Amino acid sequence: MKKVASLFFATLMILASFSVSALAADSGFDSIPKLFGTFTPQKGVWAEYEVMEKKTQKKITMKMSVVDVMEKDFWYEVKNVEDSSTNIIKMLVTGDPNDPANIKRLIMKSGDTPAQEMPVDFVKMGRKMAVHMFQTRSGVPEDKTGLTVKELGEKEVTVPAGTFKGAEKQILSAEGKVLASYIFSAEILPFGVIFSDSDDSVMKLLAHGKDAVSAITEEPVMMERPPMMPEMPRGMPMGMGNHKEAK
Repeated sequence: MKKVASLFFATLMILASFSVSALAADSGFDSIPKLFGTFTPQKGVWAEYEVMEKKTQKKITMKMSVVDVMEKDFWYEVKNVEDSSTNIIKMLVTGDPNDPANIKRLIMKSGDTPAQEMPVDFVKMGRKMAVHMFQTRSGVPEDKTGLTVKELGEKEVTVPAGTFKGAEKQILSAEGKVLASYIFSAEILPFGVIFSDSDDSVMKLLAHGKDAVSAITEEPVMMERPPMMPEMPRGMPMGMGNHKEAK
């Protein structure tokens, strides 16, 4: 249960990266990167990062991949490795990935346990929790009023993946405080991020490529109710019941 709960909250963090980006776009700040930059869903592209939490010095390795692209949909996968724990989140998305409403399926896998599919109803329910969690980690508030993006020009940066040149940007609060800074390159797909720095965390590119394949190969089972999620006041959502094979 502990592994599944950990994976559920990791899933919320990924959803938050979509949710907060969508809020930025709605506020006219479509150029503001939240956790990542502009998403480019080309089949096979992947980028792996080291994410360090400044307060605890805890490090997580995070690999983001586009494992398949269809006519309108694509499979986007995130693999998080922390110490000996490995969590994988795989999403089938249609249209704009910044809108969580476009997530058609969401599959999770923790370590060697069988893959589970989260009902879409619970994906939508977790959005508010996800945004709050993401704000805490990224340092960028949900309220976009007064936020501005400062372009700093081209900058060369050395990260574990090598030395790159990219566009450096800062996100500033209404008071002029630097909330986060990012360095981007259009060559680093799917998000373009080489390096990011905020009050709470630092993210560095470890490697990237164009040969991604899914780390989840088995058929998932449907999750009855995500752990730590309060019971529905009037029973489970329609269609929920015992475990069954996901179609």
